[in-house]
Amino acid sequence: MVDVATIIAVVVSVATSTASLAYWLGKKFTEIEIRFNAIENRLEKLEESVGRLENVFVQFSEVLITML
Repeated sequence: MVDVATIIAVVVSVATSTASLAYWLGKKFTEIEIRFNAIENRLEKLEESVGRLENVFVQFSEVLITML
């Protein structure tokens, strides 16, 4: 029959491997979340810049139409 010590050793090693994998994945997901937040901030700034550029073109068009 299987020895109790062998079962305990297998369970402990599997639990340790699972815990270390969960810790590593948690760390990686945190890094990914930080990167996505940085990308989101950059996209928001880009949207603001495009909005300002659009406003400049509208104002230029209005001035040009008024002068014509």
